[in-house]
Amino acid sequence: MVSLPEEVFTELFPSPDLITATVLPPAGRAVRREGGYVLSGRWTYGSGITHADRVVAGFQTAEGTSRIAVFEAAHVRVLDTWHATGLRGTGSHDFEVTDLFVPERHTFELVPPGSRQEPLHLRADNLALKMAGVPLGIGRSALNAAREILTDRRTALPRPGAPADLALAESLIGAADA
Repeated sequence: MVSLPEEVFTELFPSPDLITATVLPPAGRAVRREGGYVLSGRWTYGSGITHADRVVAGFQTAEGTSRIAVFEAAHVRVLDTWHATGLRGTGSHDFEVTDLFVPERHTFELVPPGSRQEPLHLRADNLALKMAGVPLGIGRSALNAAREILTDRRTALPRPGAPADLALAESLIGAADA
């Protein structure tokens, strides 16, 4: 698994209460400079960017590799692009930085060197797979609620296929969790 060294992580996140906005696709571009990268770019749907302390954002180097940068949210310019009904509080605006120096120790490779070369969506260590907790939790809660509603009725199920539908949902959630 790709990660920052413990001392760098502690430097960037001295408190567990810091809020982080993350956009992993490498929308930014960076040029290597002594000790780090000069980063510029615009990222979309930066969930929580309006109240974030740190930003985790993907970028492409001039050499063509994908990396992730971690930096203070105070360096971003938030663009007023988020006007979704019912989701305003998420603050998922676009944001940008221009010529921001990010020390190399505050970056890591999206795909570590020497790793297998299959497409990213087929990789077992795909970062997106490590963020499945929220949708899995929503799926599990929805299934539990459906079971509770059906149990409370104590009468005939709404349709004959309902038990099979519940079993299918359970297998899909279980498979995704595995």
